[in-house]
Amino acid sequence: MILLDRSANRLSGLACAAFGAALLFWIIPTATEQVSYGWVKPQTVPTAMAWVILIGGLGIALRPEEGIAPDGPAFVRAALLFALVALGCLAIDWTGFVIVAPVLALAVMLWMGMRSWLWLAVGALGVPFVIWLAAEVLLGRPLP
Repeated sequence: MILLDRSANRLSGLACAAFGAALLFWIIPTATEQVSYGWVKPQTVPTAMAWVILIGGLGIALRPEEGIAPDGPAFVRAALLFALVALGCLAIDWTGFVIVAPVLALAVMLWMGMRSWLWLAVGALGVPFVIWLAAEVLLGRPLP
């Protein structure tokens, strides 16, 4: 088993911090539109999350842990989950949130090992409904 040293952890922290900075200073300003309606600006939540990523990455870079062993199978599962979510996001763009979100939520929960029918129903139907209600009805912002 190979243990990663502090420099690998510092590097991953700096990569996260750089991604947070790119989100904050380049991606969010160019990818969000300014609107004159609604009480929450479109860039508010992404900007807050970018600050969390930036500060978290700097925290890892400044105080790295030692002795972290890479886990190959867990990495492959995470990469496949990332691919599933990325394809789901593309599908939402192509066909719409209302159609794809429940299917994507169900697929992610099954992938992560959830087997309770009650929680599968709440996650696949309830959560997308609440997101739709908050975005479309309360905030007046159209979903794709």
